[in-house]
Order: sequence, then C-alpha cells, then structure tokens
Amino acid sequence: MSKMSQLHAELSEQASRLGFQSIEEAEANGYEVDYEKRTLVDGRELAHEEWLKERDEVIEDLDHIALGYAEAGFDDHAEKLYKAINFIKKGEV
Repeated sequence: MSKMSQLHAELSEQASRLGFQSIEEAEANGYEVDYEKRTLVDGRELAHEEWLKERDEVIEDLDHIALGYAEAGFDDHAEKLYKAINFIKKGEV
C-alpha cells in the first residue's frame, strides 16, 4: 500500500470514529487534515488556540503601555488600560 493510500485509510478510520462517513464529511464539518501529525483536527480548536495566543500578546502590549503611563504620571490612563486588560482576561462568562 502506498503512503498516500495508507494515510487515506488512517484518516478515513479517524473520520469514522468521529461519526463521519468520510474525510470530506469531516472537513465539511470543520475538521482539517494535519499532514505532519497524520490526523484530523478540529479547525475550531486550532482557531481558538491562535486567538488565545494573540489575546495574550495584546494583553502583554497593553500592560507595557499601561506601565508606561503609570510611570509618566498618567494614572487615569493607566487605570483605564488596566480595566481593559482585566476585562479581556476575564473573558466571556
């Protein structure tokens, strides 16, 4: 069996375990093929992980800006940024 046929068989089995009739059906329902790991992954989870990473970067940037404002004596600006940071960290409940 060729490597591509073997991969197709593995992915088809995974799709079946996930409740899909085919790889294509899994992809139509938000799954993506990770060729490096030879597996189907939920595209929504990947997108969420990327969003969390970007959120953390934005929080870090805002924290640095707020610290700069506080050190420069602009406490009201710093407080507003810290309020925004805490709101972002809290997230949706």
